[in-house]
Amino acid sequence: MTDYHFQGIIVDMKADNMHASARVCDTMGGTDLDGGQTQISAGCLVVTHASESGRIDAAGADSLKVVGVATQTREEGDSRPLTYTRMGLVHCIKDTSSLPTGSKVKSGAQGTVVVATNSDADTLLTIGRCVEGSTATAGGEVVVVQLTL
Repeated sequence: MTDYHFQGIIVDMKADNMHASARVCDTMGGTDLDGGQTQISAGCLVVTHASESGRIDAAGADSLKVVGVATQTREEGDSRPLTYTRMGLVHCIKDTSSLPTGSKVKSGAQGTVVVATNSDADTLLTIGRCVEGSTATAGGEVVVVQLTL
């Protein structure tokens, strides 16, 4: 995975996106875009934490509990809430595979997005569609996703 920093890039693409916020969990179980487990970076898919009620964590591959895309970077246990986009157009990071325009997407490793197949299992995992894809196989490409959580 290419080390990609989202600070300075606007995650949200339009004003009518739907947002929410929550505190980052005290002990992260998921791995962030940077490969560590100490923060959630802007652009990372986030999930509800498995055991810390009301807190969020970085999403992993095939996460069922994706709640949105982080719009800021926060350290684990940070007392400030992290705002995340629940619906609308957002920039996301794809994994190392191609992500064609129009593809359904689901969560990949480290809070990335990957292509969701038409299988029954992936239908449950689909979080949106790729609006502006990338056929490059190098990881870390920015894509635009229409979230439909």
